[in-house]
Amino acid sequence: MAGKIASDHTMFPRLVIMISLAGLLGPGSKPFLGQSSSQNSGNFTSDTVIKLADRGCELKIDANGIVSFAGESFDFDITSLRSHITTKEFGQLVSVFNKIDFFSLHDHYRDREDGCPKVAVAEVGAVVTVSLTLAGKSKSITHDIYRCLNDDGSPFPSELTALEQRIKLTANLKLR
Repeated sequence: MAGKIASDHTMFPRLVIMISLAGLLGPGSKPFLGQSSSQNSGNFTSDTVIKLADRGCELKIDANGIVSFAGESFDFDITSLRSHITTKEFGQLVSVFNKIDFFSLHDHYRDREDGCPKVAVAEVGAVVTVSLTLAGKSKSITHDIYRCLNDDGSPFPSELTALEQRIKLTANLKLR
């Protein structure tokens, strides 16, 4: 009898922990390898996807932090590419999209009609496309980085260029 009481006594705390975890995670949710749900600051949903296409390659990062890379290029050092980022890092990337008001930007930046202060002769293969799917909305921006320029010769708009670099840095994708 004492053995039965002891086993019932140890089962109760385990049951309470399991019920508590189920309540925190909610039905159908999947915990992210030790990451707490508080790391998603509420600025993205599970369908959120970030894509960056550059020089014939596409980098994709989903809301679970899974990084995938497709294409053929000798410009990028894909041996240093991270195959996973944290939920916190993903949330920080989404925050940058929000900060620059990504959904209100032009769909492309090629010429003066797109707001380019200075237009240069296009260089082959210098087009970058950034895409975001967030809460059912999707947007892609094509950015001709050597044609659409600020007056100082840097790519326009600067905020979009900084976002592109931030995505590459977070995924640890480096040019050779």
